[in-house]
Amino acid sequence: MIGDPAQPPHKCEFPVQPPEGSWSHPGDCRRCGKTWAQSQTEQKMTEAQAVIADLGLIAVSRDDLLAVLAESEGFIGGKDNAAFTRLAAAVGVQ
Repeated sequence: MIGDPAQPPHKCEFPVQPPEGSWSHPGDCRRCGKTWAQSQTEQKMTEAQAVIADLGLIAVSRDDLLAVLAESEGFIGGKDNAAFTRLAAAVGVQ
Protein backbone atom coordinates (compact mmCIF):
# COMPACT_ATOMS: atom_id res chain seq x y z
CA MET A 1 0.00 0.00 0.00
CA ILE A 2 1.36 3.40 -0.98
CA GLY A 3 0.93 6.42 1.31
CA ASP A 4 -1.16 6.82 4.41
CA PRO A 5 -4.56 5.21 4.65
CA ALA A 6 -7.46 7.58 4.12
CA GLN A 7 -8.38 9.41 7.28
CA PRO A 8 -12.00 10.08 8.09
CA PRO A 9 -13.01 13.74 8.14
CA HIS A 10 -12.62 15.42 11.49
CA LYS A 11 -14.73 17.99 13.29
CA CYS A 12 -12.70 21.17 13.36
CA GLU A 13 -11.75 22.57 16.74
CA PHE A 14 -11.19 26.31 16.95
CA PRO A 15 -9.40 27.54 20.09
CA VAL A 16 -11.14 30.38 21.92
CA GLN A 17 -8.65 31.01 24.73
CA PRO A 18 -5.67 33.34 24.43
CA PRO A 19 -3.08 33.25 23.06
CA GLU A 20 -4.51 30.96 20.33
CA GLY A 21 -7.86 32.73 19.93
CA SER A 22 -10.82 34.34 21.65
CA TRP A 23 -14.61 34.06 21.68
CA SER A 24 -14.88 36.89 19.17
CA HIS A 25 -11.95 35.70 17.02
CA PRO A 26 -11.44 31.92 17.26
CA GLY A 27 -8.03 30.66 16.22
CA ASP A 28 -7.31 28.27 13.35
CA CYS A 29 -8.34 24.61 13.63
CA ARG A 30 -5.84 22.67 15.68
CA ARG A 31 -5.98 19.67 13.34
CA CYS A 32 -6.15 21.04 9.81
CA GLY A 33 -5.33 24.77 10.06
CA LYS A 34 -8.64 25.91 8.56
CA THR A 35 -9.63 29.41 9.65
CA TRP A 36 -12.92 30.20 11.39
CA ALA A 37 -13.96 32.32 8.38
CA GLN A 38 -13.31 29.42 5.97
CA SER A 39 -15.37 27.12 8.16
CA GLN A 40 -18.28 29.57 8.31
CA THR A 41 -18.18 30.08 4.54
CA GLU A 42 -18.29 26.32 3.96
CA GLN A 43 -21.22 26.02 6.35
CA LYS A 44 -23.14 28.80 4.56
CA MET A 45 -22.48 27.20 1.18
CA THR A 46 -23.75 23.85 2.50
CA GLU A 47 -26.90 25.59 3.77
CA ALA A 48 -27.40 27.28 0.39
CA GLN A 49 -26.98 23.96 -1.40
CA ALA A 50 -29.58 22.42 0.93
CA VAL A 51 -32.04 25.22 0.15
CA ILE A 52 -31.46 24.74 -3.57
CA ALA A 53 -31.99 20.99 -3.22
CA ASP A 54 -35.10 21.49 -1.06
CA LEU A 55 -36.60 23.74 -3.71
CA GLY A 56 -35.80 21.19 -6.41
CA LEU A 57 -33.55 23.58 -8.30
CA ILE A 58 -30.50 22.57 -10.27
CA ALA A 59 -27.02 23.51 -9.14
CA VAL A 60 -25.87 26.88 -10.46
CA SER A 61 -22.69 28.89 -10.36
CA ARG A 62 -22.23 31.64 -7.79
CA ASP A 63 -22.52 34.32 -10.49
CA ASP A 64 -25.75 32.81 -11.79
CA LEU A 65 -27.10 32.66 -8.24
CA LEU A 66 -26.19 36.31 -7.66
CA ALA A 67 -28.07 37.28 -10.82
CA VAL A 68 -31.14 35.32 -9.72
CA LEU A 69 -31.02 36.82 -6.23
CA ALA A 70 -30.77 40.33 -7.65
CA GLU A 71 -34.15 39.80 -9.33
CA SER A 72 -35.82 37.56 -6.75
CA GLU A 73 -36.05 39.32 -3.40
CA GLY A 74 -39.58 38.88 -2.11
CA PHE A 75 -40.30 35.90 -4.35
CA ILE A 76 -38.01 33.21 -2.88
CA GLY A 77 -38.86 31.67 0.46
CA GLY A 78 -42.53 32.40 0.98
CA LYS A 79 -43.98 34.96 3.35
CA ASP A 80 -40.97 35.26 5.66
CA ASN A 81 -38.40 35.37 2.82
CA ALA A 82 -36.18 32.98 4.84
CA ALA A 83 -34.85 31.03 1.86
CA PHE A 84 -33.84 34.25 0.09
CA THR A 85 -32.12 35.49 3.25
CA ARG A 86 -30.14 32.25 3.63
CA LEU A 87 -29.13 32.19 -0.04
CA ALA A 88 -28.17 35.85 -0.05
CA ALA A 89 -26.06 35.43 3.08
CA ALA A 90 -24.35 32.39 1.62
CA VAL A 91 -23.15 34.26 -1.46
CA GLY A 92 -22.51 37.60 0.21
CA VAL A 93 -25.42 39.70 -1.09
CA GLN A 94 -26.08 42.69 1.16
